[in-house]
Amino acid sequence: MSNKRSTSEKILSVSFIIPALNEATTLIRLLDSIALLKQSEDVRIHEVIVVDAKSSDGTAELAQSKGCKVISAEPGHVAISRNIGAAQATGNTFAFIDADCELPPNWLTAIAHELHHENNVAAGSRMAKSPHIAPWVEQAWYQLAHHHPADEPASNADWLATFNLAVKRTAFETTGGFDESLTTCEDVELGYRLSEVGELRSLNSCNVIHHGESKTISEFYRREAWRARGAFNILNKHWKKTRELISFLLPLGIIGGLFASVTLLLLCVISTFTTSICNGTIVGVALFIGPLPIMLLTLRRKVNWRWFAPCCFLMCVYFYARLQGTLRPFNRVERKG
Repeated sequence: MSNKRSTSEKILSVSFIIPALNEATTLIRLLDSIALLKQSEDVRIHEVIVVDAKSSDGTAELAQSKGCKVISAEPGHVAISRNIGAAQATGNTFAFIDADCELPPNWLTAIAHELHHENNVAAGSRMAKSPHIAPWVEQAWYQLAHHHPADEPASNADWLATFNLAVKRTAFETTGGFDESLTTCEDVELGYRLSEVGELRSLNSCNVIHHGESKTISEFYRREAWRARGAFNILNKHWKKTRELISFLLPLGIIGGLFASVTLLLLCVISTFTTSICNGTIVGVALFIGPLPIMLLTLRRKVNWRWFAPCCFLMCVYFYARLQGTLRPFNRVERKG
């Protein structure tokens, strides 16, 4: 990463852009956390924009009472809502934040530290562990997807999740903003285009609380199946990306291996009852093509050993959901605060 500071915009003027649909319960926590953000001579909060998708729970009224600029949008398409907010924003930096988040006090200054480097065009933070007693599904997914101890306060990334994403206005406008043809995974697709004009930085020192994580197996399955369709659409747009090809093929390989493993074990059981002989080779092959890949993938995530078994199970659900979501469409799962 270059240590050269940008000379054109020494002060970051940040426009917070928050898409919202019936988020009154969680939005209040986010707005309170924004009010507590540390500012400096290098970075300041320019405005807070809430893009309300026709909420019926008083979300717009709450935002107005907190001094936010409220813009209306049609529900069901968050990429469009974010682009609408960006079009109305007047700061030189856009901070896209989900309404069910809470930012730590040092988030703004940590983001500014990265974006003041000329080559860096976007930055975002990892997810924090829930401060509350969370269901096992949420805790296991945190271990798999977000619990990655890092030696450095920030590192390079291919893309950044939009539950908290700061982007330089010039880079956002140069790349054309969010792809409005995508209903999910629009953050991944934007990240790929942003990485063509500069560096993306993932912060490890100011993790963000995200209240909208899946709480149950059913919710987790439906949400990941819904996201799979977006991943398929991204593959069509960025088919040269090896990561996306692997992401598309891996669920088929993992679930195919698990079904083959179960089939072989059933054949072995039937053989034991009919001939009193169980072929050890068949058992070995069944374990090799089924559970072993799941276990290795889970180990690769460096999960806490206490969570190894639940994480293996959740990994199976994840790949099955991704496979099903590729084969047929699923509806968006509304966030629960």
